[in-house]
Amino acid sequence: MNTQYCEICKSDQKVIVKELEKKFKIRGKEIKVKTEVAMCSYCHEEVYDAELSQKLTTKAIEEYNSQYGVSSNTLKELREYYSISASTLAKIVGCAKKTIFSYEQSLSVPSDTHMTILKFVTNDFDNLKELAEINKIKLSRLEKNKVFNKKKDIEDIIFPYSNEYNGYVDFNFDKFINVFLAILDKGLGKTKLAKGLFVLDFNAYNEKARSITGLTYAKMPRGPMPNNYAELLEYLVEKELIKVETSYEGDITNINIFPLIEADTSILEEFELDLITRVKAYIKDKTASELSELSHEGLIWNSTNDQKFISYDKVKDLKMKI
Repeated sequence: MNTQYCEICKSDQKVIVKELEKKFKIRGKEIKVKTEVAMCSYCHEEVYDAELSQKLTTKAIEEYNSQYGVSSNTLKELREYYSISASTLAKIVGCAKKTIFSYEQSLSVPSDTHMTILKFVTNDFDNLKELAEINKIKLSRLEKNKVFNKKKDIEDIIFPYSNEYNGYVDFNFDKFINVFLAILDKGLGKTKLAKGLFVLDFNAYNEKARSITGLTYAKMPRGPMPNNYAELLEYLVEKELIKVETSYEGDITNINIFPLIEADTSILEEFELDLITRVKAYIKDKTASELSELSHEGLIWNSTNDQKFISYDKVKDLKMKI
């Protein structure tokens, strides 16, 4: 048992450590944190302990930043996402390196100006590129390359964990790519492929209460489209799994997708293989425009706002049943 000077007893006393809830006012906001405090074993009053006091301050700042600002972990995740140092982030934000360090260590609360900037770049990590463009004169060639040429990982494109917008499945890339290639077969137009995937997933959810690919679909002008569809295709091109060919007929642009490898259907379930066969038959003789028109019917489409995600829970009104 340690000893500390007790102001009440006016002498060194043995102390015990207890967990208590403390309240703070930070910038007009009340913050509650549970923390360890040192108590005099004789008079049972709180005594000052430098180490515990610092931990309490850090906890309070961390709690405030998490509730009303930007958490220290989010800042670290932002830097890890771009593989940049605190010094590089400081140049982009417009502050000193030690300021970023103090925010990441929960040693201080960001100023109003810095808070606004940090919320902007952490709300969507891609926003850092926009801010870096303004301050690029401060960045070295290597720093510019890391920020502006950042390639997205599949986890940045697809929701990795189950929720109502991906059909309640954890995303599995091996399952996804082989289903994708099986639907694609010898090649499909970009829009027709998107509709085929939508028909597949929503019929799977209608029959088995789960999607197959784990894709999220958004309400777009030409019907439901996989979220981040262009980025998804770009990722698959970079991995040399597909190729994209663009052709022009007057004012019409045709974008076609072709596989570079064959699907490994051995990893798919019998139900999944059967549904893929049904989807291919369903879309075979329909044009992309016809599929788009069909996808615009019913509650699934009409109850979803433009550019918002389509909930699989609305599947009971699916008009494209197969």
